[in-house]
Amino acid sequence: MPVITLTVFEPHPEETVQKLLRAAAEELAAAVEHPMASITCRALDCAGEYHFFGAERDKPSLLLEIACFPGRSRAAKEAVYDAFARCAGEIVGREVHLLTIFEEPPRENWVLSIDRPPKASE
Repeated sequence: MPVITLTVFEPHPEETVQKLLRAAAEELAAAVEHPMASITCRALDCAGEYHFFGAERDKPSLLLEIACFPGRSRAAKEAVYDAFARCAGEIVGREVHLLTIFEEPPRENWVLSIDRPPKASE
């Protein structure tokens, strides 16, 4: 049940953002051998808003955050980064500056509909 959040810091057409989200999901599914159907994706468009990225540092054009169960290898994480960076560059038509963060909260911090249905109100 990975959750992908893609933050876009430069203006892109909606179609481009959709392609970026799909590419991120496809690359994650391939790298960690996970079914596409259970990956949840969302995009945050921050184009034109103020962001501070540290002294004398260029801002990333894309921030890819992936929340998933623990246990992915460093190699799998790097494979997602490498493959998505290449795809994103092809989609937007130039090299992208990409920051990728894997967040791995323990399974006990997740409550999923496949674990149990919601309790009836009392």
